Amino acid sequence: MIYHLPAGRQRANFITLVVTINLAIETSGDDGLWQTAATLYESDEYSWLFEPDEVGDKSVLDLYSGVFKRVGWRADQAPAFWRNNARTIVE
Repeated sequence: MIYHLPAGRQRANFITLVVTINLAIETSGDDGLWQTAATLYESDEYSWLFEPDEVGDKSVLDLYSGVFKRVGWRADQAPAFWRNNARTIVE
């Protein structure tokens, strides 16, 4: 479960970016989308994934090979959706 998700912009970024890839990914359980996203958010290594300024500068390949592949998230369109939405948030 998500226990330490701050209010405001950080919460909005988290929800917006995760909803981007919600389709066709199991969303419940210990390895479901939302729990995996919460684990990434709380980690020192991957918390940047929820900072739109940082995500927008990454390539789709960087997102896929660096994060999405490791956690088992879809590689077909999810990294591009995530990055494009991050760029939209920044704009």
